[in-house]
Amino acid sequence: MNDDQIKNAQNSTTAKKLKIALCAVNTRYTQNAAALDYLSGYLYKYLDSKNIGCDRYELKIYEFNLSDTHEYATRALCSNNADIYCFSIYIWNHDFIRKLISFIRRAFPHALTLAGGPEVISVCRGESEAMCGASYAISGEGEISFARFIELSIDSFQCSGEAAPERGRLMQIEGMAHLSDSGAFEFCPEPAVVNNLDDLPSIFLKHDGRQAARGGKNFVYLETSRGCPNHCHYCLSSLKPKNAPAVRYFSLNRVFKDIDTIINDLKIDKIRVIDRTFNDDPGRALAIFKYAVSAARPETLFQFEISPYKFTPELLDYLKSLELQYFQFEIGVQSFNKKALDAVGRVNSESPARTSSDGEQAGGGSTAPENAKTVNAGDILDLLINDTRINIHADLMYGLPGDNYQNCISSFDELLSKTPDSVQFWQLKLLRGTKLRENAEKMGLIYDLNPPYAVIKTNTIDAFEMFKLQKLGRYLDLLYNHGHLNLTLRALFYYFKKPSDLFFALIEYFERNDISETAISRQNLFLYIDRFNGETIKPSAADYYQILSDCLRYDFIAGESKRFSLPDFLKPQKIKRDGRLYEAIRACAENFAGGGRLKLSKTFSLIRFDNDIINCPSGCDISAAATTVFNFKNPPARKVCMALKHIVNNDGTFDTQKFYFNDPLDFLALDYFYYTDKNKPADIQLLSRAEESGEEFETINKNILLISKNLPALIEKFIKYGIIVNCKNN
Repeated sequence: MNDDQIKNAQNSTTAKKLKIALCAVNTRYTQNAAALDYLSGYLYKYLDSKNIGCDRYELKIYEFNLSDTHEYATRALCSNNADIYCFSIYIWNHDFIRKLISFIRRAFPHALTLAGGPEVISVCRGESEAMCGASYAISGEGEISFARFIELSIDSFQCSGEAAPERGRLMQIEGMAHLSDSGAFEFCPEPAVVNNLDDLPSIFLKHDGRQAARGGKNFVYLETSRGCPNHCHYCLSSLKPKNAPAVRYFSLNRVFKDIDTIINDLKIDKIRVIDRTFNDDPGRALAIFKYAVSAARPETLFQFEISPYKFTPELLDYLKSLELQYFQFEIGVQSFNKKALDAVGRVNSESPARTSSDGEQAGGGSTAPENAKTVNAGDILDLLINDTRINIHADLMYGLPGDNYQNCISSFDELLSKTPDSVQFWQLKLLRGTKLRENAEKMGLIYDLNPPYAVIKTNTIDAFEMFKLQKLGRYLDLLYNHGHLNLTLRALFYYFKKPSDLFFALIEYFERNDISETAISRQNLFLYIDRFNGETIKPSAADYYQILSDCLRYDFIAGESKRFSLPDFLKPQKIKRDGRLYEAIRACAENFAGGGRLKLSKTFSLIRFDNDIINCPSGCDISAAATTVFNFKNPPARKVCMALKHIVNNDGTFDTQKFYFNDPLDFLALDYFYYTDKNKPADIQLLSRAEESGEEFETINKNILLISKNLPALIEKFIKYGIIVNCKNN
């Protein structure tokens, strides 16, 4: 197509616009696809620079999720009769999009189909099946290549009425691949790379009204870099570009502006930073941490993927100094077995990061330099979990070459004993284009040929052992990661000694009682754990069973925001209150009220515990879990009271503030108000007993004396809390 033809086409009043559909399929409705914003944002910028106006093309963005039906997706996507359909493909949407592409190619044979995304990366290795049936594909970072592809398609469309890019110019595009109807396959041997990331327009800003700022649903994805310094053979980031650095960075100025826009303009408080190894440059990471904290609101949470091997003392000291939970870290431990980590080229707790010049072992593994400084990932985890307010999510893999079944269980126990906030225990996947997939046969890895390409068995783990590990991961999600049973599981870990022993006992109990591992309501989950405790622990350790009951009660309360009633199985056992002691409390309370009546505030609920399971000062606000210290070794067998303040926020949502009272006098006073709130004041007399001599009588008299002496101060304290009110004037 020569310049005159292009010019004549541009001047034609009957020329139609090239219609482009850009599509992503997310796993759920709450997610969004940042790739679509990067692609569309750069496309507008590029075509503007080429003086190609919107009168020559029309771009529409479509996002679906896996719960959408095929019929709905095809009807919505194809209703505009586009000329080019473009898809971002991942392992989770591979099959969904393959069906869409197949439908489009049969229903609209004139339309072009273009594939991109991680599932397409291996087309640069000559794998045409990675295109999911599309006629064109872009391997790698697609913004620039996508814009050039659309530019060629617009030229062709304006000249001939068909979006058929010229083959010679097409294959000059970085990362490009084409599969003709005749089966001829052409591909670029290198994936596309964006060298200067600041050339990409921010996805959080409006651009001439054509692209809305990405506000997401309730969170956004933020990039501060691309690429990864590591060489893990199971990860797509191990594919290093030959024509660009392994890691490229957005400028700090650009990152700071994006953070400001997200927090101040878009009003989004959940920010997921998707850099593969955020702390690759610890100094840069520290600068971003500090800016993020300075810009954050109290409810803002940044999520980062962090390497445990790249912390400096300065970075750790700063994280320990933070008084609020601004950050969540995702830390890839993968295994505590050095042999398995070496086999997949990953740094481990005895070896630091390598360089590209480090030696490779047979089967694809690598060794670290002999003079390299070692870092212990377990120690870093302990420090982050115990000495900072950071939410820690840790990853473990099973099925790695070099791991056997017992190695996987040992890694599971070692990580769970540290009690991070959540743990992903996931099956090794052999992704397209990775070195591990290329060497699978040599390394004895048998994997599912369908996405997500999970390893079925290895030389050292058979299929039935893999099933047991799968089940362990499933129950980990159900019982641990959902956060419903935080305190209870910590107490059970202490009792069972090894977390895996607990989980396998729970699995056996659930299966024996035909309890489904899916679709369990929150209340039923607590009921099943209570029954498990009663069957497994109560017969041999009745006292510890009572501690576990208190832990279950605490966990149930922690997960409730609105007013609620405790289920019967979580209610504390009835206690025998001493009538004379309560008469003394009532007399002091009436005297303090000056003829009125002190009663429990309607904004508060009081719940009793039989054991002091929390190590904190009496009256402490334990609403923030990070401030709570648990004690299971020898909790005092004394009754305590939790006061729940029910709050209605300005936006209409509900919240609960929790105060923990474990001083005996605090408990006696609050229990009196709890009792009289449920009964008539005169009923307390029915509990009075005839005086008895002996030690119990002396204890009663001593408590009466203490209450008489201290109750006025206690009442004043509880009035200040708002737990009780003086009804004198009512």
